[in-house]
Amino acid sequence: MGESIALQPRASRKLLHNPGTGWVMYIDHFDGDPFPEAEAFWRELEPVIPYISILYLRVSWSDMEPSPGRYAWIYDENFKALTHRALARGIRLAFRIFTDGQNASAQATPEFVREAGALGYEINPGNGVRQTFWTPVVTDPVFRRCLESFVLAFGAYYDRPVYVDYVDAGGLGWWGEMHNMDYLTPAEKEDTFDWITGLYQRAFHHVLLGVQYGCAFSMAQQDALLDRGWVIRRDSFGSPQWFDEGERAVLRARWPRNPVFAENCYHHLVTRAGWWQGDGFATLRDCLTAVLDHARDCHANTLDLRVTQDALAWVRECPDLVEDFGEEGGYRLRPASVRYVRETDTIFTETSWVNDGWGRLPADNPFWREKYRPAYALLREDGSVAAQWVQRWIAPSGWVKGETYTYQSRLSLQGMAPGTYTLGLALVDTEAGCVPGIALAVEDAGPDGWLPVGRVDVDSQPG
Repeated sequence: MGESIALQPRASRKLLHNPGTGWVMYIDHFDGDPFPEAEAFWRELEPVIPYISILYLRVSWSDMEPSPGRYAWIYDENFKALTHRALARGIRLAFRIFTDGQNASAQATPEFVREAGALGYEINPGNGVRQTFWTPVVTDPVFRRCLESFVLAFGAYYDRPVYVDYVDAGGLGWWGEMHNMDYLTPAEKEDTFDWITGLYQRAFHHVLLGVQYGCAFSMAQQDALLDRGWVIRRDSFGSPQWFDEGERAVLRARWPRNPVFAENCYHHLVTRAGWWQGDGFATLRDCLTAVLDHARDCHANTLDLRVTQDALAWVRECPDLVEDFGEEGGYRLRPASVRYVRETDTIFTETSWVNDGWGRLPADNPFWREKYRPAYALLREDGSVAAQWVQRWIAPSGWVKGETYTYQSRLSLQGMAPGTYTLGLALVDTEAGCVPGIALAVEDAGPDGWLPVGRVDVDSQPG
């Protein structure tokens, strides 16, 4: 028996910016201009930037395609600056594209759709201004044809998980939340839900898709979609009226099958303080504590800092709550112990993994295809990989808090060039060159994502 090496990596509570989890910052086109000026936006958010994992753009179709084929990601320089500066800071993107003008500050569906002959109706958007916006009938074939063209182009550009975390595969009805669509018959509702979710699934194959849970469409249809592995998009967290124990129990019943991507009920926390105060909260801290408690209760993977004034209020008035979600929310995966034994040209390992977060890694859905797997590697002095063993039989998506998951493996050193190597451990992305894709919740992982486990000396192999 060779020498046995045992290691217990130190757990870390540092903020991690991993895929499918974390704090979300919004750009929300329901007030004022669709896209804030990029430089001013990021400058004002300077105190918040360290906490942000995802920039969520909840904007209208008109914002993204004001005229046929004139897409914001190609032609709108400010939009490009906003998103590029997020990506440069390691912040991934998420999207909801809405088509109904309710509570918006501009018409949500592009005017060229009406000019092409789509049926629609005028609404008073209820935004405090005496005006009307044209809104399409979602069963109209002209509307559908135009939206299909946009969504397919949108997916062709943004179906890149290195940049985009998730997309809301809906966007119809009030606020893009698939509400208030009572003009549809039951048969039309069934057809419309299948059409819009099917459209997004045609457009996106590698980015997480979610659906607004508890919307105007049938629960049977929504549950069938979740049964296929979609994530839950759910609002009203913190609300005693709209998210009571019964509502939370529905989400808990789907745990751990469907991770929850959560949204606070309250926004514009300073300028609309009467809203949360009217719901019985004496202080803003009481309100935000309730939001965090609901996130914990429902195993939320993400939570929103929301618009700029809200994000600043969270960070300035309740920094400990911001830290708490960063340290406990979503998933936080780490090796609790590593043991390995070297015997001639073979290393035998035993690794125990835990999840310190209340959520889970949503890698078992049809868009990520369990692409994240544990891997051992022998690393050269310059950090490059000399050999790698991906443990494809292990699925980290199943790891939940309170359990320990132990696995053994055998690493063959036959054929290795002589030299001294570092044995490293990581969670790698098998669809991106098997490089580390999930930051481990340990103190000693290197900047490249590999956790050094020990030194391995390889002597000359017999000829």
